[in-house]
Amino acid sequence: MSERLLKYGIKDGRLISIEEVVSGMGCGCFCPSCGAVLVAKKGLKREHHFAHYNANDCKHGSESALHLMAKNTMASLKCLFVPDMDDSSSGSVRDFSAVELESRSFQSFIPDIVLKNNDEILCVEILVTHAVDEEKEKKIERSKIPTVEIDLGGMLESFDEKSITEVFLSGRLTKWVYNSVIAERLRKERIEKELSDLLPPIGSVYTPGSEWYDCPRLKRKMSFFYGKDSCHDCWYFNHLYPFKNYTNVLQCIYRESDLLKQKVEDVRNVVRESESGLLLSVDILVDKIWQHWEGSKTEKLSLLKANGY
Repeated sequence: MSERLLKYGIKDGRLISIEEVVSGMGCGCFCPSCGAVLVAKKGLKREHHFAHYNANDCKHGSESALHLMAKNTMASLKCLFVPDMDDSSSGSVRDFSAVELESRSFQSFIPDIVLKNNDEILCVEILVTHAVDEEKEKKIERSKIPTVEIDLGGMLESFDEKSITEVFLSGRLTKWVYNSVIAERLRKERIEKELSDLLPPIGSVYTPGSEWYDCPRLKRKMSFFYGKDSCHDCWYFNHLYPFKNYTNVLQCIYRESDLLKQKVEDVRNVVRESESGLLLSVDILVDKIWQHWEGSKTEKLSLLKANGY
């Protein structure tokens, strides 16, 4: 990859183009990244650019320049294409009354840009080389502040305020990091997946001769030899099928139905048997109340799973 030329420096506290300064040390500029003194090289052979004086050129000058220009552009623009909360492919350009750069008003994270309009707050992260990482994303989620990320990484070779403004207003490189609608959808999808993983599709499994202590019909300890006399007309009865040397295997969804019948809002503290993966216990949130749920236990489940049942 060819060397990336630094075309912007800092002079008198603002970002300035190589074309706006005189050649040589008289440019009076400093590197946007490391702060070193710059020399303006404006010869006839190479493209005009800045170089570090008496130092190796740092690798992040252009990145810092793009990042700074993006924030300064937003500070003067005060508007942004904001995607719809449930669909990043559509949205509209929104005006904001105030812009804060790297605001420290949030305890857990420092956003690149904060846009405000009355009580509305939108945080903006500028992606040049590093996207929002997992740790920062979790902090944003905990803060519950709507946040978007704008990917400017493809502009490093050539950028100016006009091209950055086009990206801000078109929305083509803007995506949501967090908003309440997407967060709720992802939360529901996570719970559905966790529940589908927790609940065995065939219910509790009992082989002939195994003991069952909580039959919903007889309310006492039972021993099944063929698993049919007391079960065929029971609502909780699911299926009988041949297994190995046993005549039949009983499948009952009585214990699982306690969980299936409820509208579960969240799941945590999943405990499984190490060998079989059998669910032993789990905490579930129903109607904003956490409750502890014990899974069914069987001596034969690991054997059944090992044989593909």
